[in-house]
Amino acid sequence: RSYFGEVSARLQSDSYREHVKGAFFDAVADREGHVSFEDAAPLIGKCLQCAADLAQSPARPSAEEVRAEFDAHDAGGCGKLTADEFLGLMRHLQTKVAGAALALSSAMQEG
Repeated sequence: RSYFGEVSARLQSDSYREHVKGAFFDAVADREGHVSFEDAAPLIGKCLQCAADLAQSPARPSAEEVRAEFDAHDAGGCGKLTADEFLGLMRHLQTKVAGAALALSSAMQEG
């Protein structure tokens, strides 16, 4: 199976869903079961920074980039993420990090 096939299978698994729900969503969700931008922004920023670091980019994620990632997953446009929207965001960010890690690994093997 390909690297991204393995990543995709893991991100679609019930165990990943439960991990995200237990480790992140339940910790930051409000009483209605939604995550605000303010609560999600630090995690989004860290994931984007991790991807940038793996890509050996000196750039830091901008506030606009962090906001764009959040807004792209806020399907209802209400400014808060449901559990499923939050899970989709986490899957997306993990794929970004995995892509950067794969590129770094390939570069190291070639070098």
